[in-house]
Amino acid sequence: MQSQDRLRSTTSDLVLAREEIESRTVLRERIAELSVMAEDLTAALLELQSTGLPRLDDEFDFYDEVRRFEKSLIKRILRVTEGSQRKAAKLLRMKPTTLNSKLRSLKLGPWEGR
Repeated sequence: MQSQDRLRSTTSDLVLAREEIESRTVLRERIAELSVMAEDLTAALLELQSTGLPRLDDEFDFYDEVRRFEKSLIKRILRVTEGSQRKAAKLLRMKPTTLNSKLRSLKLGPWEGR
């Protein structure tokens, strides 16, 4: 009788341990998902802050604003396409070589700081 009680207790303990491990795995996966979401939200917030309307004063430069808009748009699309220039070019309806040229001229990507 004691061995059956011990066996039931051990089985119950094992079931509880398995449930806790599964619960921890689910929590880890959810934390990872939330971490990615937080990174995306941070990037979107930074983008929103940088795309504010410019002041229309003597310092306003139309071409600088167009470049700023292009940079913001390309960065956003590259984030959506997870860095794929080919997919980004397709979304922008331009050739990949044109996008690559834009990336260089706007100093985006590995060419920054050169």
